[in-house]
Amino acid sequence: MGAARDRRALARARDKLGADAIVPSGAEDGLPERSTEVAGGPVDLVIDPTWGPAAAAAIDTLRPGGRPVQIANASAATNRDGSAQRPAGD
Repeated sequence: MGAARDRRALARARDKLGADAIVPSGAEDGLPERSTEVAGGPVDLVIDPTWGPAAAAAIDTLRPGGRPVQIANASAATNRDGSAQRPAGD
């Protein structure tokens, strides 16, 4: 399953990267539920190249014992609720 904000990235996930299903992630509300539904249930693995609200939502789709793998951090630092993280002392 692939998730992305824009149509070109969704098409690339499906057509070039072999995603069995795609989920638009521009509006994070309900994303864990939509992702779990598209995947047919909880997932074993989440591979995330960006972090941010969509990744936090994807982690919520993991089955017990499932594994999150973060391979980069291209997005702005965010908390699980989507709010921006602030450096310590700010």
